[in-house]
Amino acid sequence: MSRHSAGLDFGETLGFPPNGVIIQKTVEDVLPTHPDVLVDYTHPVAVKHHTLLALKHGVNVVVGTSGLNADDYQEIAHVAETVHKGVVAAGNFSLTAALAKNFALLAAQHLPSWEIVEYADAIKSMPQAVQSRNWPKP
Repeated sequence: MSRHSAGLDFGETLGFPPNGVIIQKTVEDVLPTHPDVLVDYTHPVAVKHHTLLALKHGVNVVVGTSGLNADDYQEIAHVAETVHKGVVAAGNFSLTAALAKNFALLAAQHLPSWEIVEYADAIKSMPQAVQSRNWPKP
């Protein structure tokens, strides 16, 4: 949801009956409501700040953007371990990517071998490395 929806009921913004979940303007505004998880797919500078802030508030995090470096992930991992919360880092997060990963796992049950290849867009400021791995059938 965008910031212009702040203060509105989440259910109503989707065309459903009100569900009592009020959209907040910022991550700082939502953390005191004690969410189970923060899913952030903003800019790398913002997502690092949001992730560390959420962890310090006892909230699990899904990082859905690319651009964080090894030092960033090391700092995030240290904080997560300290507060006993989880972080899933899934750069370039999208519904299609999530479905593709799940479909690959499903297909692996029926194929002798399989691979996942991730290609970064050449115009990105910090492209991810191409990853390819072949796993034998379990």
